[in-house]
Amino acid sequence: MKKTILLAGFGTARWADYAPAAGALEGELATAFPGWSVRRAFASSRLAAALTEQGHPTPHLPAALAELAAEGGALAVLPTHLAAGGEYDDLAAQLSALRPRLPALAVARPLLSSGEDCTQVAQALLEGILLEEGEGLVLMAHGSRAAGMGPYRPLAAALPQQVALGAMVNGGPEAAGRQLLRAGYRRCALAPLLVCAGGHTRREMAGPGPDSWLSRLRGMGLAVRPVCRGLAELPALRALYRRHLAKALAAAGLDAV
Repeated sequence: MKKTILLAGFGTARWADYAPAAGALEGELATAFPGWSVRRAFASSRLAAALTEQGHPTPHLPAALAELAAEGGALAVLPTHLAAGGEYDDLAAQLSALRPRLPALAVARPLLSSGEDCTQVAQALLEGILLEEGEGLVLMAHGSRAAGMGPYRPLAAALPQQVALGAMVNGGPEAAGRQLLRAGYRRCALAPLLVCAGGHTRREMAGPGPDSWLSRLRGMGLAVRPVCRGLAELPALRALYRRHLAKALAAAGLDAV
């Protein structure tokens, strides 16, 4: 029986940003689950086309799912979403519609799906983003139009006081900056809480304009050190993704090899 792992995410426009992050995760999945082929698909058709034009064929997610359903065999879907928000719900709806044609289906939960998950992600972040002495950390999450920072609150509770979260959507860096200042920090690293650090992320986080998070935090009196690395560039985070996939396979009664 053909067995396929589908790494599903929103997408990023440049292979140079994808390769060291989610691209590295693809390679590790192929090694950890040798009986499975590994594919990728993007929820954004524009970003899928951009990577394809750069010589790295990447299908739009609905087309990829339809093709895999037509092929038959076992399918394991590993979403790169951190939390269960609108994009994850869209993916779940697509899979629900196709489930009658996918009798051997495993779907991994988002990375922040339990208290244990949040504790492990917090530890992996602190191991992977090395802070200098006396330095705090601001993490820039995507956020949710409907729920704002809600999906990230359990992670925030698992992080030490020196780490503050903010969201690009319905948020900003000011609350995170105030948290660090109240805790006595005058210097901080600034990093994305996103799987890949694409061009849009880099501009919004650390661009030269007055509206970037870098500029706004500096305007609050903080000395800021940008760290433009996607989460999937951190080995400990990739290990957590692999663990989520292994749990999903076990729950579906599918072999990992």
